Amino acid sequence: MDNVVEIALLSAWNYFRGMAVACCSIARRADPEAFLRFHILQSQFTEEGMRWLEDRIKSFHVHSEVVFHDVSEVDQLDLPAYSASKMTYARLLLPKLLPEAEAVVYSDVDTLWFADVCELWKLRHEVPLVGCSREQSAGTLAMERAWFESNGLPFDERRYFCAGVAVYNLREIRQRDAFAPVLEFGRTHRGYNCADQSMMYGAIGNEVTLLPDKWQTFPRNGIKTKRGEPIVLHYAGEAPWKASRITKMLTDTQLLWFDMCAEVFGETKWRSLRKFYKVWEIVAYRAVFLAIFRIPPLHALFRVWLRRTGRGPFEESLR
Repeated sequence: MDNVVEIALLSAWNYFRGMAVACCSIARRADPEAFLRFHILQSQFTEEGMRWLEDRIKSFHVHSEVVFHDVSEVDQLDLPAYSASKMTYARLLLPKLLPEAEAVVYSDVDTLWFADVCELWKLRHEVPLVGCSREQSAGTLAMERAWFESNGLPFDERRYFCAGVAVYNLREIRQRDAFAPVLEFGRTHRGYNCADQSMMYGAIGNEVTLLPDKWQTFPRNGIKTKRGEPIVLHYAGEAPWKASRITKMLTDTQLLWFDMCAEVFGETKWRSLRKFYKVWEIVAYRAVFLAIFRIPPLHALFRVWLRRTGRGPFEESLR
């Protein structure tokens, strides 16, 4: 089928809600005439959960199918755990898991799509190997620079990327066995910070095509596009289901995620929030955000604190 859009996400069971929201937001915004094939790289999903997810995705985009791939074998890789798991490395298995696919769009589960995945799919012809948007976190860039330079490895922050949303040219990756040096980098270097993202940059970073920023916008850096313009929000460290240890806020864009979560699961937004937060946390974390972003002097002081502590910008836009 010529108009099939191949899409991949990965998640362990404890991120099931994130997976469902990301998938359904992709489905909702996609061209209704396209056919979406979701590849869910999963570990420990229940049969009931898989069938429910398939039904919900199809309710948002009727021309779609869902294929589940058990990637528990990723635990056997000789690579360090990342956030107490090795699941992130499963995306390096995509060339093997999707042997018939020539390309695939990959998305992390802590994303919310307001853009048409079919438009990103069209860019696959401009991606010789891997395509990602640039890294937008000042903290991550500083951390990665320090590690690479301390290990005598080159680092150019203008070329460093975030692999949370990506386009993989699977045919070329298979032909060149291009992920072999990525895995080798992971086995021979220890202490890197961002799992397979660091590995890809260290091994094939000079061959990664940089995609437009709209395909991966970090809310904490501010939404620079006009209201209603297509973007993909990647919460990247500010996941809606866990308030940041740094900021302790419930931000406007996090509440956008809870709007979608409530719709996907057929519940009120309050009930969605209560899945992750106590009542006092909802009230307190939202009050902190409103105080900082509605009272200009507090906002100015907050920005000074972020800058002086090296945490980079936090310009969360208002709804």
